[in-house]
Amino acid sequence: GSNTATAAVLWVPTAGEHLFEVQVDAPFSHVLELDEADNRFEQTLAAPDIAYADITVSDIWVWPGDGGVEHGEPLLVFATVKNDSEIDIPSPVEVALKVNGQRAATKKIDSLAAGEERIIRLSWVPVSGEAAITVFADPGDAIPETDETNNQNGVGPVSIEVLYPDLRVADVSIVGDVQLGSDVVVVIKVANDGAG
Repeated sequence: GSNTATAAVLWVPTAGEHLFEVQVDAPFSHVLELDEADNRFEQTLAAPDIAYADITVSDIWVWPGDGGVEHGEPLLVFATVKNDSEIDIPSPVEVALKVNGQRAATKKIDSLAAGEERIIRLSWVPVSGEAAITVFADPGDAIPETDETNNQNGVGPVSIEVLYPDLRVADVSIVGDVQLGSDVVVVIKVANDGAG
């Protein structure tokens, strides 16, 4: 008889021209047919007009703002990451923090809807000195975009001072009367002359 069946496959388009080849009853023939030569169809699809997302990074700030961080505590970096397009990004978006050109921290954003922006927080334990701080969204270019050059933004140099404690014994005193064979309370006052 003359029957028709429809089949569909999912395809994620990429830039450039594409050759589609469709075969039925192949690569091994299982159906006895009058004409086996018409089981293959080939068509070239011109380069599709693909709409891409555009990830941007803006509004970077550092906390504490004065750059003074207690020894062993992290410096926090906040940034706004936005999908500045009309295309949803359903896959995770990696965000990286670079300090003086070296990767210091990473974070993933689950997805970004069209027009959505998120404030992210990254942190690292710094050393004293000057730091050029840069936040990169999609540093590995895993997500195709209309503009790959606006995925980063930075501040700095930021002057960072790691604050250390400086302990000293400020006073020693005895509470009460001192009597032979009796316990006394000794009060020791410790002062921190450092900034941490």
